[in-house]
Parts: sequence; C-alpha cells; structure tokens
Amino acid sequence: MSLNLVFPFSSGSLFHLSPGASDRYMNRDLIPYQSVSSFPTPDSSYFHIEHLPQDQKGQRKKNGAPAIRCVIAAPPLETYVDRRSGNYQPTGWDYDFIQSLKSPYMDVSHTGRVEELKNYVRGLLLDSRGPLTKVELINHLQRLGVGYLFEEEIRIVLDAIWKGKDIEIENDLHATALRFRILRQNGYDASIGETRMDEAKAFAKRHLKDRKGKIDTRFEEQVDHAFELPIQYRMLRLEARCYKDMYEKDENMDPLILVLAKLDYNILQASYQKDVQNGYR
Repeated sequence: MSLNLVFPFSSGSLFHLSPGASDRYMNRDLIPYQSVSSFPTPDSSYFHIEHLPQDQKGQRKKNGAPAIRCVIAAPPLETYVDRRSGNYQPTGWDYDFIQSLKSPYMDVSHTGRVEELKNYVRGLLLDSRGPLTKVELINHLQRLGVGYLFEEEIRIVLDAIWKGKDIEIENDLHATALRFRILRQNGYDASIGETRMDEAKAFAKRHLKDRKGKIDTRFEEQVDHAFELPIQYRMLRLEARCYKDMYEKDENMDPLILVLAKLDYNILQASYQKDVQNGYR
C-alpha cells in the first residue's frame, strides 16, 4: 500500500512511504487502517486518512492497492497567553512635553563662565604648590566630574609626582594612600606591597568603624559613603552628583571649583536633554 503524508508546513508536497513501510506502519496501528480515521498528536493536531481517487494519475501502484494520504483535519489552534498586568500608568513624557523642556545652561553666558573658571583651575594645577596639595586637588576635580577638562594639566602634574620622591607624601598615611590611588586610577604603574595594602586596609576599616558616631558628621558621611561602595565601582556621573554635596561641606572647599563643577554638570544635563528632544523628532 502506498501512503502519502501531507503536512501543513509543506502544502502540496507529499512524503511518500514505500509499500512495505506503509504496511508495517498500518500493522503497528500507528495509523489505523480504516477508510477514514483520526488520532491526536502531542501538539493536539488531528489527522485523517483519505483514499485518493483511482483516476488520479500516479496515485495507484501496480499491485492495485488503493492509495491514501494523511491530512490535517482540525484548524490550527490559536494560542492566547493572558499576561498579568503591571498596572503601569501612562507616561507623561509625550512628544509635546519633551519638546517643551527648556534649559538656560546652553546659553553663551554660562559657557563663557566655564572657560574663565577653567583658566583659574589650570593656574592651581601648574603653580608651585606642593605635591600633596596637587594630588588632593586632582582627587577633588576627578570626583566632581570635571577632571576631563584638565587631562593635559593633570598628566603633567602626575608625571612629576610619579618620577619624583617626596618626603611629605611618604611620611603620611593619607598622602601615601591618596597618591597610590590617583596614580593607579590614571594609568601609572604605582606599586605598594600587597601585604602592606591589606594591613593598611584592615587598620583603617577597623578604626573608622570604632570611631563612627564620635567624629564630625561631615567625615562620618564620607566614611559611610566609602563603606557602601568603593569609588572604582561607582558610576562617574552619579558619583560626581553625590560628591558635590560632600565637597560643599568641606571647610577647605574652593567655591570657584564648586561653581565650575555645578555649571559643567548642568550644561551636560542640558546637552543630554537636547539629544532626547532631537531623538523624538
């Protein structure tokens, strides 16, 4: 018996089983040997077997056995997944709202003020101050998010510190640790014995925890910030926003540097806002 299987994904094409093979399948009851029969499959589709017309050319074998074919009897199932609603409110950030946003920080007066402040900071970096003062200044600039404005000047200062040997820094734990971090952070091959590093870290952590609640609230805020997440794991712009508040409370804060940091941050935010508006057009 010749068996032709017609599948939905291959309409019109026939999968032909040899007479011996089709007889074996019939004998194993995989397809009931009836004129019309149906059975379920794992995907819940149904098939039925039909006899092909005897006058259809090429569908009758020489032995005279009737030809049959297997076709889909049921319509394709429509699957619908009822997803749980998150009850999200419609966004208020529609096109008109985004285009209505305005920022005064793209004005020429603000960008001109930034250039004045940049010249002031360049003077601080390149004057005759001591290495520790300059390392602390670089630390403030980079944590405030404006270090990228002075990459050339910072490189000149760090080259001199890296090549030189300063007693003021080597005899001070704070200065040594800060110098090490700033050099490593900026790509210099600065090294301290790993054992000494681990000992210094454990010493500082233990004593800072013991002093918690007994030190100035300004320093306590910085300690909590450091324990929460190390600097190297923080996002630069978010860290700059947090550090502005801490730097503003520092008694040695330079108000002009703080003004520069705030202006630069707001100008950058205005630039991002402009990019969003252009992307919606």
